[in-house]
Amino acid sequence: MHETAERCAACSHFIMDMVLHALGKSYHPRCFRCEKCKTCLDGVPFALDPQGHVYCTEDYHRLFAPKCAACLKAIMPNKVSCKIFSY
Repeated sequence: MHETAERCAACSHFIMDMVLHALGKSYHPRCFRCEKCKTCLDGVPFALDPQGHVYCTEDYHRLFAPKCAACLKAIMPNKVSCKIFSY
């Protein structure tokens, strides 16, 4: 039975039910999560850092967006210029 089952890229367990395919890997839908806040990203837009870590869009911008010199808050991109992934 396990010969044809895929393994989850996050937890390494066999996937016996629904399979989420993202970034060329297979996941249990509940295992595809933001690197920072651990929110489940099943059906949610996400972003990647240069090392390929997956983030919800909020955490990605909080961590990687340029910061304002005055208030130090993230300068958020407009929706047209932002490259966000969905599967």
